[in-house]
Amino acid sequence: MIKKTVTVDGEKVTFKMSAATPRIYRAQFSEDLLFQMQAGLDSMEPIENLAWVAAGCPEKSVEKWLETLPPSFAVEMPDIIMTMWTENSATVATGSEALEDEESKNAVKEES
Repeated sequence: MIKKTVTVDGEKVTFKMSAATPRIYRAQFSEDLLFQMQAGLDSMEPIENLAWVAAGCPEKSVEKWLETLPPSFAVEMPDIIMTMWTENSATVATGSEALEDEESKNAVKEES
């Protein structure tokens, strides 16, 4: 899990991303986050939605939650969220590579 706490207008906001993040995103927005990220982002909406999910899906709607943040955070948010997404994706890739390495070691042992 990737976790980052930032201070926005004196308030701490904690963002968390894990392997569950794309599933939560899909449940909330009926859209495939992985597909959107691979296809490229053509608007701020997926980033804002992902930030809302990473913030723990506050009880307010995405729009109401964004209204509580200062306009300056709209400039910072994409960098924070995309950095976290990249780190989270690297963690998942590293984990799957380790699993593949372990599986190949087991396959070699079985053949011996």
